[in-house]
Amino acid sequence: MEFETAAAALAGDELRRLLTATLSPDKASVDAAAAGLDALAADLRFPLAILAVAAGTPTLPCSSRCLKL
Repeated sequence: MEFETAAAALAGDELRRLLTATLSPDKASVDAAAAGLDALAADLRFPLAILAVAAGTPTLPCSSRCLKL
């Protein structure tokens, strides 16, 4: 099953990678991660994905399917 770019990022390790990169001492890495998170924030599932990552939940519940984080 194919997902659009933002949904694919929410479904994979990309969200975790971007969140981790915001803690980097390298300003360019932080800026790139912040830009990536801003782009993902347009997806309506973004708030749930953030909560799922914070809670350590392995899947993100969706209306008709689960996205694996």
